[in-house]
This record gives sequence, structure tokens and C-alpha cells, in this order.
Amino acid sequence: ARNRYIQTVQEYNVLSRSFPTNLTAMVFGYKPKANFQVANEAAISAPPTVDFKKP
Repeated sequence: ARNRYIQTVQEYNVLSRSFPTNLTAMVFGYKPKANFQVANEAAISAPPTVDFKKP
């Protein structure tokens, strides 16, 4: 899902900066979107711990 989001944001940014669609984007106030960023990449790249023991 993250890769699809990043790809969609990139496509939007290219489209909003390309002629002639950039003229329409300026008229309607469309701004380039920020790409996906994570403060701590190591924290989300580690797999979650799973414990199947009964309490």
C-alpha cells in the first residue's frame, strides 16, 4: 500500500507540474504533495513479535 501511495503522489506531482495541466493546477491552487516519510524507518521495518503461548 505504501508503494502505491508513493507512486500515486509522484504521478500527481509530475502531472501538476507539466504543461498544460500546470496551468489548470495554478488556477485551482493545486500544490505539490509531500512524499511519504517516516521519522524512524528502523522501527517500522522490524517485524512485530508474536507470542502463541497461552496465558
